[in-house]
Amino acid sequence: DVYKRQVSTQSTWGRNILNMVLEATMIIMDNSAYARNGDFMPNRWEAQQDSVNNLANSKLQGNPENTVGLMTMGGKRVETLLTPIQEMSKVLACFHKIQLGGTIQFSSALQIAQLALKQRLNKNLKQRIVVFVASPITEDENTLVSLAKKLKKNSVAVDVVNIGEQSDEQINKLNKFVETVKNQDNSNFINVAPNVQILADYLLQTPIFGGAGAANIGDDFGMYDTSDPEIAEVLRISLEEERERRRRQEEEQKRQEGGEPQQKPAEAAENKPTPQLEQAAQQQQQQPQQPQPAQPIEEEDLENLDEEELLRRAQQISLQETQQGQIQEEETQKQGKQPTQQANEQFQDAEFMRDIINQFPDVDPNNPAIKEALEKLQKQNEKKDEGKK
Repeated sequence: DVYKRQVSTQSTWGRNILNMVLEATMIIMDNSAYARNGDFMPNRWEAQQDSVNNLANSKLQGNPENTVGLMTMGGKRVETLLTPIQEMSKVLACFHKIQLGGTIQFSSALQIAQLALKQRLNKNLKQRIVVFVASPITEDENTLVSLAKKLKKNSVAVDVVNIGEQSDEQINKLNKFVETVKNQDNSNFINVAPNVQILADYLLQTPIFGGAGAANIGDDFGMYDTSDPEIAEVLRISLEEERERRRRQEEEQKRQEGGEPQQKPAEAAENKPTPQLEQAAQQQQQQPQQPQPAQPIEEEDLENLDEEELLRRAQQISLQETQQGQIQEEETQKQGKQPTQQANEQFQDAEFMRDIINQFPDVDPNNPAIKEALEKLQKQNEKKDEGKK
């Protein structure tokens, strides 16, 4: 049975290859506020994305010369995202740039799409517009009929997919529009009711995908049998995985453009410090910082240091020892001067510095540089004493 099914799908694929046509296609998406409705899984907008993904892939695989463009007709104005090209990756890259909101401009979008198709490089490509409508049409029937006649005159085929909006006025206007623009059954009107869960699967079985590559939506060999429920299930899973992949890609891009995304409420609650942690942090801030213990000077280092460096390091060691002693005294008596103040006063005493220098056997107290430094210190002390008097 599996062999027969493969032979059957290969035959169908072969017949579709023979029926392929050269086409330049402009796809118009409805990104109005109505596209947020969740009557299609997961909503009308993401259902459109999956369908456009399949449709663009079908057109481009149908013939190597085919081209696909992309437009939106909601928001503040009609926007042309892509003129007809042959690169599927650029079509997918446009989805995350589209913002939802506003109302659609159906007539303006079709006129702009016609101009884009008119500028196609390969004039042998037939012109086709596929428009997804997920919100009410504001134009009256006469305006749509007049527009349809112009499109027909310029040999532009139009496929209209009506999603969710099931009012009689909406269906009648769109049906009348397609019947007017149709030339030898080259245009189609597809009305999709909300009870259809997966829009992309439903459209695969419609004339929009017929002939120009319906067989190309399946595996890598272009075989797809829509009547097989197992293959349909595989396709559904594949579409869900693709949607999840695109969501992660958009999040990653937003993270790179605007920094890390904000934490979810649950994550923020988990990361919020508890009262115990806040109290411990406050106690730690109130505790005085302990100075680092003095590092002993190795004998081999003393031999390599000059006289000025030895004097500087002796001052550093004495300062650290003084700070440690003063902190201990402050903890027990809770009074006295600040450690750094007392240390500075001691270092202003020339006799105190001579005692420190004499503790180093390798330091010559008669060195001219040391003598000069001590003399300057002695003179400073004398000036201070005179100022106090």
